[in-house]
Amino acid sequence: MATIDLGELREGPVLDVRPTRSRPPVARRPLWMALASLLALTLLAADQIRPGRIAAVVPAAPIARVFLVGDLLLVAQLGAGSTEGNVEVAAYPLPERADRAVQRPEPEWRTLLPALGDLARVQAGAGALLLTSRGGRQPGPETVKLDARTGRIGWRQPGVVQLDDAGQLLLFQLSVAAPTVRAVDIATGRARWSVPAPDYGVQYHVHDGVIDRLVLLSTGGVVELRDPANGALTHRADLEYDVSGGEQRVEVVGDLLLQIEGPTSTVTAYDLNGLRRRWRVSLPLASYLEGCAGLLCAVGVNGGLRALDPMTGVVRWSTPGPATLIAERGDRLLVLPNRRSVTRYAVLDAVTGRQLVELNANELLSSDDARGPLIGLRRRPGGRSVVVGLDLAAARVRTVDVITGAAGGCSVGSGPTLVCQSSDGASFGVWRWSV
Repeated sequence: MATIDLGELREGPVLDVRPTRSRPPVARRPLWMALASLLALTLLAADQIRPGRIAAVVPAAPIARVFLVGDLLLVAQLGAGSTEGNVEVAAYPLPERADRAVQRPEPEWRTLLPALGDLARVQAGAGALLLTSRGGRQPGPETVKLDARTGRIGWRQPGVVQLDDAGQLLLFQLSVAAPTVRAVDIATGRARWSVPAPDYGVQYHVHDGVIDRLVLLSTGGVVELRDPANGALTHRADLEYDVSGGEQRVEVVGDLLLQIEGPTSTVTAYDLNGLRRRWRVSLPLASYLEGCAGLLCAVGVNGGLRALDPMTGVVRWSTPGPATLIAERGDRLLVLPNRRSVTRYAVLDAVTGRQLVELNANELLSSDDARGPLIGLRRRPGGRSVVVGLDLAAARVRTVDVITGAAGGCSVGSGPTLVCQSSDGASFGVWRWSV
């Protein structure tokens, strides 16, 4: 099995290559040979090529939160002298053109949000920014709508919002007395419809980026399906589960409602369309299930993956040892084979579970967008970091650039765009590439 170091660089452009005693025929291992050739080229060229880098820096306290939202970088930090959780949000434009010097953009706007608390999530759509916080002036989560162009506050409501690609906005208010789920007009904050939410909560079924079904779950087994357009009840069934004791769980994965019960983890799958039972299987010590390239991946309590056919529940393949699913693209899965070795990753063929290649990186960065780029960093002496891009669908890695001053707290956006806390502790660095 080939092991690819993500961007391992030597101090000079000399590549140390030692021939092995025997070489397999090229036709038998085309992926290995392609990856090896690509790696050799990137290693030789990395110290000499700096492709289309755009760099900027913005001031921010060490405990600031940053969010990449469209063409803006939002920096959220406690307002100067604030003792009541007042949060100042500054919106910086992302640099678009390369410059010889590091750019220092001015904020397009600043907004002070009284008693907002810890900002946890930002969503954007229809010219608005939706900021969801926890622990502010409300006892539970709260959402504030800002104008994306000016930062002006529009409305503020308790609850957690979910915005889909069609601009449909749903808000779940986690009130102990009377939890509700409602559709909200994004411009005005007015409710278009509202229904009581059950005690176990609400989950959303999303198809092609659009919420097409609400799944309301009670602890006692009653499930309601509602139309997000008008809140109308489309189906109701008592599935006779009981999650009140914590030994059972209910999850919506793909087009299935999954009931996981007991320490032996018997899983019952119901079609969301009509809530009819599809299959029932035993999955000992399964911790949770999630979608993985058209299959269901059951993650074990002590690690390990089992891939199930969603139509029958039959196990298609399983990993021989511990594995944690990190990402999926097409028919490729990225997994962490060993939680104790957080620098080594493996690319699996989702259809067969066969490992295609092993990757080595110091740090693999995540994106809020499940379809966003996969970027890794490999730390080098002298404060340098090798930036690498992973094309998971093609099981291919390439060196993007070598940067300095990226200390940690990194996040990734489209482009790709990389934002990291700077080593000076008083700013964040922004790097963008037109590749």
